[in-house]
Amino acid sequence: MNILILDDSFAARESVKRSLQNLGAKTYFTEAESVDRALMYCSSTQFDVILLDYGFSPHDGVEFLLELQKNGMSNHNAILMMSEVEDDEIAMRCIEAGAHDFLFKKDITESRLRRTIFQASKRFELENELRKSFQQVKKLAERDPLTDLANRYLFEESFKIALANNKRNDSYLSLMVFDIDDFKLINDNFGHFTGDQLLVKLSNRISSCLRGNELFARLGGDEFAIVLTNQDEIHNSTNIAKRIANVLQLPFTVDRHEIKVTISVGIAIACNCVTTPEELLKQADIAMYRSKRRGRGKISFFEDEMQQSVEQRLRMETGLVRAIREGEFVMFY
Repeated sequence: MNILILDDSFAARESVKRSLQNLGAKTYFTEAESVDRALMYCSSTQFDVILLDYGFSPHDGVEFLLELQKNGMSNHNAILMMSEVEDDEIAMRCIEAGAHDFLFKKDITESRLRRTIFQASKRFELENELRKSFQQVKKLAERDPLTDLANRYLFEESFKIALANNKRNDSYLSLMVFDIDDFKLINDNFGHFTGDQLLVKLSNRISSCLRGNELFARLGGDEFAIVLTNQDEIHNSTNIAKRIANVLQLPFTVDRHEIKVTISVGIAIACNCVTTPEELLKQADIAMYRSKRRGRGKISFFEDEMQQSVEQRLRMETGLVRAIREGEFVMFY
């Protein structure tokens, strides 16, 4: 067992070591008399247990725990806080700050210290198991199980935040939506397993040409979305769309089949008149379907007349259905 003792009193550190001298043949002690030195040790060494004095100066033990959390090291050690002062409020403050147990120094005996270390270690193990379970559940809730990209839920939540932040920044936000041309034919000809493997390979290849700060999500089926934030130029998204098209020039080899893929891309740019993520997503979808009508592998930006055209077509389709239902058609020869 690897133990760090943080106490500014040499006598106190020696007392703790004597109490634990029979803990086991493979027990190693590291001593620190200051927060800075203890943090330095924690950054380079994995300790099983940290025995920490609450009241040392110029900082107290809680400040050390907060520094551990700040530096991302709070999940790697079982922490036992000790104090000269018998104060339940101090004990509760230490537990809330991340200590796994609290012990008054006047109550320390060899057997009690060993038992408390054992209890703190077990509590730390249980917390780690709960943390791992939470991360697994979180991943299931936020990641697409096939491609490991952000799923629709994470996309929608992150997109809301990005759009809200964009309103405060003097920059452009672009939403790029695309799907695979004739993907249904690929599934019909090669099977859904091959189609799924193609989606994985395609998402990996596209990810390789992105910078990594984009929100890349699979919305469902063969439909994907990319959110581009902090864009200096309104047409930066065009360059990224062309970069994606270039990496898709080479065919994919899936289950011994060589498959050439093109995508239809629709791009919408956030502006002051767009107030909701749903509205921008609708605009990008309209632009994507304009790309499909233009042919395979096209890129289209949303324009206001596209919205008017779609609304006019919907009104006409709705009107035709109603007219047929109510017998409003008259045939002439």
